[in-house]
Amino acid sequence: LLEAQIDQCQLGLFGYGKGKKKVKAAENVPPALHDAIMKSLVEGRLPCRSAWDLAEESAVSRMDIAAACETLGIRISRCQLGSF
Repeated sequence: LLEAQIDQCQLGLFGYGKGKKKVKAAENVPPALHDAIMKSLVEGRLPCRSAWDLAEESAVSRMDIAAACETLGIRISRCQLGSF
């Protein structure tokens, strides 16, 4: 309603310049992280809240979770801020 722009998503998905995201695909995804991501999918996508929870549980950064999803071809959905 305020038409304020959201900047620098902690998953690196938006807010880094017009049409740009910061996250890049990970070189590899550890098997345990792969399994945890796959178990958290809802309709083939990883909800944003789940990405945050996985980062905390796995002791990795949120950006690392997003990078793993990029490598696995998994989209993140249900933005907690309602951006997507």
